[in-house]
Amino acid sequence: MKALEELPEKQRRVFMLNEIEDKTLQEIADMENENLKTIISRKGYAVKHLRLRLRNLYEELKF
Repeated sequence: MKALEELPEKQRRVFMLNEIEDKTLQEIADMENENLKTIISRKGYAVKHLRLRLRNLYEELKF
């Protein structure tokens, strides 16, 4: 949760709507009145941040 809280609000919102609430990126773009490419970019930045932030935890759990 801490890693999610570190994200900028717009990135966190896109990530949560897509991954938790199962909205498509197009649905989110329509809801937010944004270009689909903007939403895709926000999701990408969020995923990149979370992967880097949670890498150590993943490595610990992997073994």
